[in-house]
Amino acid sequence: MSKKESMNDMARKEWEKSGLKYSDISEAMFLRLVKILDETLRKNTSGINDLCVTMKPKKYAPVFKKDYRGGMREAYIYCRADYFTGREAISFNSDGFIGFCGWACTTTTEPFIEAFKIWIKELLEE
Repeated sequence: MSKKESMNDMARKEWEKSGLKYSDISEAMFLRLVKILDETLRKNTSGINDLCVTMKPKKYAPVFKKDYRGGMREAYIYCRADYFTGREAISFNSDGFIGFCGWACTTTTEPFIEAFKIWIKELLEE
């Protein structure tokens, strides 16, 4: 198992350990993750210039799809940098899989995982 895979798997295990379910996540909670991620990416030192959450064009804005109770059914955050737009940053897929920037190297993935862990910690402290 590569370091990147283990980092991603460890983050997924933290989610499982938290006991949180998609349906527990409101749109406001999801948007807090977007904000934490953007702040973390702006402090990023991975060598990718101008790495941040994509808000425009609209097709790359964060996506939050609700379940019948108003909780999260699936959600997606995209990112951009100086040489790309609209790459998947963090995805909460409808089948329960949580993805972390599958396009990125281990060093680039670290701030995404860091933001995700901060977010989980905040949710558990509420």
